[in-house]
Amino acid sequence: MITPKKQYSDEFREQALAKVYNRGTRTIQDIADESNLSIHTLKTWMSQTAPTDIPKPNPAKRPQD
Repeated sequence: MITPKKQYSDEFREQALAKVYNRGTRTIQDIADESNLSIHTLKTWMSQTAPTDIPKPNPAKRPQD
């Protein structure tokens, strides 16, 4: 028997991702368990959404540049 795919609201997804990106010493698995999500679902969301508050590294420059 195939179980129907769960649909999560954008708000719920944003809250779960915010918890992941501000988790401190907790693991992603801890956040998934707390949010009643599969870790695979949470990691998929992470790969689809880039965190906005994490600065992107500047490309390395040569010393003469």
